Amino acid sequence: MQDFYQYACGGVMNKPYIKPINRGAMARKIIKDELDRQNSSDTNSAGGKMKVFYDSCLNSGSQDTRKSWAKLIKDTFDTYQFSDSAMNGTDFNFDLDKTLGYMMKRGFTPFFDIELEVNPDEAESFMISLHPTIPGSPFHNNLARKVCLEEHHSNLPALGNTSYDVTEAYRNFTNCVGTGKGLEARLVRMKDAVVQFELTKSEELLEETLAKTKDFLTDLSEKQPHIPDLIMNLANNDYDDIKHAEDLDNSIIDWVTVLSLFLNEDKSEVSTRKIAMYCERSMNSINGVLKNYYEISKAELNNILVMLWAEWIYTVFVEPVMGSVGEHEYCLNTAISLMEDTASYLYLQAVDPDVKARNEQIDKIAANIKEEGMNKLRNWSLPEPFQAKLETMMKDVIKLDNVKRETATKSMETVSLTGDFLHNTLLLVKHQSTLMKDKLYAGTDEMWRAFARPYDPFGIYNYRLNKIMIPYASQEPFQTLRDVPEYLHYARIGRQISHLMWHGYDTSGIGFELATTSLTGIKSKQNQLKTEYNGAKSYKNPKGLTANYDMTNLTTNEIWADVGSTDLVWQAYLKRNEVKPTSENLVEKQVQNINTRRRRHSVTEPQDFEEKTLPFLDMTPAQLYHLYWAQSYCSDSSDLNMLEVTETRKPPGRERVNFVTKHSEEFKKAFSCTLN
Repeated sequence: MQDFYQYACGGVMNKPYIKPINRGAMARKIIKDELDRQNSSDTNSAGGKMKVFYDSCLNSGSQDTRKSWAKLIKDTFDTYQFSDSAMNGTDFNFDLDKTLGYMMKRGFTPFFDIELEVNPDEAESFMISLHPTIPGSPFHNNLARKVCLEEHHSNLPALGNTSYDVTEAYRNFTNCVGTGKGLEARLVRMKDAVVQFELTKSEELLEETLAKTKDFLTDLSEKQPHIPDLIMNLANNDYDDIKHAEDLDNSIIDWVTVLSLFLNEDKSEVSTRKIAMYCERSMNSINGVLKNYYEISKAELNNILVMLWAEWIYTVFVEPVMGSVGEHEYCLNTAISLMEDTASYLYLQAVDPDVKARNEQIDKIAANIKEEGMNKLRNWSLPEPFQAKLETMMKDVIKLDNVKRETATKSMETVSLTGDFLHNTLLLVKHQSTLMKDKLYAGTDEMWRAFARPYDPFGIYNYRLNKIMIPYASQEPFQTLRDVPEYLHYARIGRQISHLMWHGYDTSGIGFELATTSLTGIKSKQNQLKTEYNGAKSYKNPKGLTANYDMTNLTTNEIWADVGSTDLVWQAYLKRNEVKPTSENLVEKQVQNINTRRRRHSVTEPQDFEEKTLPFLDMTPAQLYHLYWAQSYCSDSSDLNMLEVTETRKPPGRERVNFVTKHSEEFKKAFSCTLN
């Protein structure tokens, strides 16, 4: 079978009324239903506060509400207002470090991100990581990227039956974002924001600041790191250095001051915090642009930052790039993003009657996968350290079931919301730094708050902790949890557990807990797969246009994890009901009890259990197992969208499914096909 992806997913690509499974949307629907049951008058509970926020978003379009924006923004910006000092030559008091700390505490991080990372020397605690801002998160400005991505796709039909190079297209895309139509779109948005928020009445000052901001962003675009490289560095924990905050290069930006304001901590406390610095050269280059404009004119840099901050607020919470304020989907997604603890609690409250069954399923499937994983590793050279790693990794698959009402309420207890959506968003965005500080103090014991959420459809493997976390949303919907054949559960949740387990042995995970062990065997396996998977490829879409591209290292670990898990999970399913002896005495007793006149079965032989059937499908369980797994990667588009793949660790569904099935012996058996 040359194209199993087409076989599995052709329906959703050719019939608009058939939609791929979207488990994230299903989980959000559960939260929405639970949110509707909350009482907005109960302002002491987190659920009540989330209902207040959600309702304020739905009702945000009134003129009375918009009239209050100007005062609200001015109050939020405090002393950071437009200044005409540069135009009239007067002195201007401006501290860059304090300005950055003040703005970043309120969610505005245009130059670099502050995140938590597990301390390599003390796994139960966090350190702070600093790196250039990665575009595309829910609360980062991505208007320019949207404009340039749309331009890319709109230009493709004109190419007809020819071909294009994805690497060149990505280079054009980044230029469009940094200096082309994307930047122009942002400048229009900035002007709208300044006018709507009444930040200045001087047309001359506005136009002058727009011109300076354009120059500033153009200079800044030349100093940005290559985004795929930055994403890869973060995935591999490949930081340049770990230092105490006081030992960082503070010659341009005083990081102690910035972090002190961001975390609301004394400088003495911040000074000794460990900081992991990524892409330090790019960070210094970005800081150099800030310093250059700071030295030319403090007033102009102040105005530039105020304009960028206004644009960010306007683009995210007034005229969002994706969706619209007042729409149910936007309001729900924003509420979940800004109140994660509460969303977790509401989701768990909804699935609570089913939690025991969910936990039992995860534990059972994880145990069988662990057993089969141990068997597979026995065939490796020097298997002991790899088995030891697997033992630690699979000892406790975390199920994210401990987000209690008290946790959600406590995380929101200092927040007082009103009927004004913009007021609420600015308050909750600022509150994110408080929650980060709480997580920093709590350490990695509360892993669910730092890494994953129960409503997330994708599990997490944390490399440094060597831990797997499985959200309930990864499983079947609770309505059908007990009604589908068990092999489909293995195809879904079993595949995810095994996939994450194999990430423990990928190019990122192998460095943890095995640093002193010879890795020749596993590296040769990875290099063999990498050689076959990476390199020049092409794909002709149904309209005849060919995309020439390279599958790079960024997606290799996903393929590695899938190739390793496909056959292993099916074997774990087949052996799931084996009687596993716990001691020699138990084995002897079991053997003695077998009727000697009957054929003696091995004590580890699979027992007969009647499996549920799927009516009207003329397919074997093995075939349905592979089909169901493949359909989790279906897209309603027949194109690969390779430009978007350039910046993601996730390969296109077609690449993933067809490459993995090509290497699967169990797939070959199931469909009686020959794999080349």
